[in-house]
This record gives sequence, C-alpha cells and structure tokens, in this order.
Amino acid sequence: MRPARRRAMTAGTPAPAGYETLDLGSVPPLGQTYRTVMARSARAVLSAPSGGLPARALTATVTPDDVAHLAAYQRLVGARVGDELPAGYVHVLGFPLAMALMARADFPLAPLGMVHVANRIEQVRPVRLGEEVGLTAWAHGAREHRRGTTVELEVAAEVAGEVVWTGRSTYLSKGAVPPVLSREPAPGERTVAEIPAHAQALWNVSPAEIHTYAQVSGDRNPIHTSRLGARAFGFSGRIAHGMYTAARALHTVRLPAAFTWDVQFASPLPVPGKAAFAQVRGSVGAFGASPEGVREESRSRNGSTNIAMMVWLPRQRKTHLTATLTPLERRAQA
Repeated sequence: MRPARRRAMTAGTPAPAGYETLDLGSVPPLGQTYRTVMARSARAVLSAPSGGLPARALTATVTPDDVAHLAAYQRLVGARVGDELPAGYVHVLGFPLAMALMARADFPLAPLGMVHVANRIEQVRPVRLGEEVGLTAWAHGAREHRRGTTVELEVAAEVAGEVVWTGRSTYLSKGAVPPVLSREPAPGERTVAEIPAHAQALWNVSPAEIHTYAQVSGDRNPIHTSRLGARAFGFSGRIAHGMYTAARALHTVRLPAAFTWDVQFASPLPVPGKAAFAQVRGSVGAFGASPEGVREESRSRNGSTNIAMMVWLPRQRKTHLTATLTPLERRAQA
C-alpha cells in the first residue's frame, strides 16, 4: 500500500465547519503512533485547552495497491477475493489516521485500552484497488457513560472528490474523566435483542486468527494481543477485535453496492473462544419475534430488505454484538 501524492486541501473537506484541517500528506505508520501512545500513557494526559475535544481534522491520502494484503483480509473475514475493498477494509485504511488524532497531546482521553462499543459505516459505492483515496478523520460527541466516557471518531473516504465511504467508531474510555472535558448526557437505553434459541453457525475464534487480524489491520491494542495487557485494562484475558467478528458476520450475506452497516458491541469475546451466529430479515428487534412481526419490520425506507445479525457467547448466553445491514439506493452518476 503506497501513499499517494500530497493533495492540495480545499475548504470542502468532510470535517464539520469550524474545524482546523491539518494535512499529513500520507497516513502515519501505526507502529510510530503506538509508540507515541505508549509514551503518553507513562505520563499524565494533557488537558485540551478548549475544555473539550479539539476542533481539528487530520487528512491524508493513500492508494491501496497491495493485492496480497487485501486478499489476506478478504479470506480472513470471508469476503469475496477481488479488487473491491470490503467496507471493513476501508475502516482498516482509516484507522491509523484516527489513532494519530487520538495520539496528539491535546486529545483529552488516553487511547490505550479504549474499548470499541459501536460502529456505523455508510458505503455509497465500493472503493477499488488502485484508486487514490483521500481520508479525513475527526473526533466529536464526548458523552457520559456509566463506566467512563464515550467519544466518536469519524473517518470519511473520498475518491475523485466524492465521499464514497464514511465510518463512525464509538470508543469507551474507562475510568476517571479529565475535569476539562465537556460531555453530553448519555443517550437513552437501547432495545435489548432476544438471543435466538438456535445458532445458524458456530465459530471457534483462535489466538492465531486474532494475531492475523492484528497484523492485517494494524490494530495491536494490548487488550487484543496480550493477556497481561488485557488484564491491565480490566479484562480476564485477551478479547477479539470487534471489527473482526462484525466483518465475519457481515460477509455471511450477499452485499449490495451501497448500504449502511450499524454495529453495537456488548460483551467481549474471549480469545480463544466460541461464538454463535444468527441472522434474520428485519431489525435486531426481530430476533425472537413471530414471522408476521419479522415481515413487518423487514423493509427499509427505500423498500429494500434489512438484515439483522447477532453474535453471542453460547455458553454464557451473552450477546457479543448486534448488527443491521440496510441497503441504500445508489446515487445517480453525474
């Protein structure tokens, strides 16, 4: 994967109005960013002078051209091997830029040990191997949480001036909250989906798979890669990457070219561990509903069929994640 030429920034970046834009040229290496994060964890986290999240967006340009790397990801998550980048792979491309934003000294939360609690991706059309992709990352939406603070990291991917992919990752920072951080109230409780009586598939998630995903994605957060590291952040042992299990669930269905993909993460999946999977037409509320109820809920606004997915821990009967795939109408080409 090679960095593309440095692009000239315009006022039309996807970041919110009022955000300062800093163009890094190329995506920073994750290894370098993790070293910065480790150095920050060894000293007090600096406070954001604005009293909240910094109003800053980072941009970079990359041209994904590594056929072997893409194929390794596709095979790992069960996607079709080819030149179209899976939605989760574009998340992998943007992850280093989001990490670079959180690693900056004025970011008020420590990124090391953060837990991924939700993710939303909107794909307008697939990105293809060899296309020059402009990435923009910014943070917003610090909210109260019973275990600390959640924050939303947004990444937008542009090809030829068109935003073709957007991703919103919600992370939980556990523990004490910096006194200068302005937070919004926590949102209302979400509907808890009923765990199905029977699984449609059982997955054995091995340490080797998680090691491979860490290599392919670059996400070497110690909660995924180290038993001792995971224990330091309150887990009994290593846990699976949420975006790995979510991508495995997503690629059990035939995907449209344009869609939204909403994921809510609940209980962590221990590694090694066993996961159960099921899908149903409709929203996550359709799990456990009557067939009539499922048919009633199964249409999106444009009349297409939604598909809800659930992954759970079969032994404990705990939900690991729920997800909803909603097809979108493709925008007319100019």
